[in-house]
Amino acid sequence: MEIAIKELLNTLEKQENITILFACESGSRAWGTDSASSDYDVRFIYIQEVDWYLQLFEGRDVIEISPNDKVEMVGWDLKKALKLLQKSNPTLLEWIHSPIIYLCESAFTAKLKTLSQLAFSSIPTIHHYLNMARKNYQSLPKEKRTTTKRYLNILRPLLSCLWILDNQEMPKNDITLLSHQYMNDPKLDQQIDLLLQSKQNGQEYFESMHLNKYFEETFSVIEERIKNVQKVNLMPINTLNDFFLEIVKKGNS
Repeated sequence: MEIAIKELLNTLEKQENITILFACESGSRAWGTDSASSDYDVRFIYIQEVDWYLQLFEGRDVIEISPNDKVEMVGWDLKKALKLLQKSNPTLLEWIHSPIIYLCESAFTAKLKTLSQLAFSSIPTIHHYLNMARKNYQSLPKEKRTTTKRYLNILRPLLSCLWILDNQEMPKNDITLLSHQYMNDPKLDQQIDLLLQSKQNGQEYFESMHLNKYFEETFSVIEERIKNVQKVNLMPINTLNDFFLEIVKKGNS
């Protein structure tokens, strides 16, 4: 499938007249929670020709396409991506740290990873994951049967919050690594193993009182600990602007 995705990316470059600098897998396959029926969520960063950036009114800076029923592709123009990087956008940071890379320009990717570390800010990233977990958790009582996906969409962001609080860096994408880091209770370990097995086997529903209790306790821990996290200043615009100009000029030389 990797070869097919690379071919789709090459075709997209020609169709849209763009240069793709970086492409990765997002979603369940990057998190280690995929099943045989999981789609491929391809995400990429691209640049346009110089004239596109010199227009009085810039065009659309997002590309969204589903070339078939198994692959969804979403890309952001480099300018959009770097603006979001300055704000420590967790979605973009997850792309950059994805364990599955389909395409990358090595020098660009190395510099992008360095900038992502410098731009990282704990507070907005924790709030992003905390809100994601809370939104999914609040849906539990409204559902007659809780889906496996719902449980994972609570567990992964909560574990991500704990990682950030402990390490002040972007968390690992792999939920198994995160759970091993923070699960010291054999019962919880067992429940998480069952949850992951259920997802990988395509089981749609899951229920665990042990995990429900853990979620409640962990929300309280995170909300208390975040009070002591210090705010970090945004990365200087000039740093990102210089990088943007360097890449666009190089890509159009």
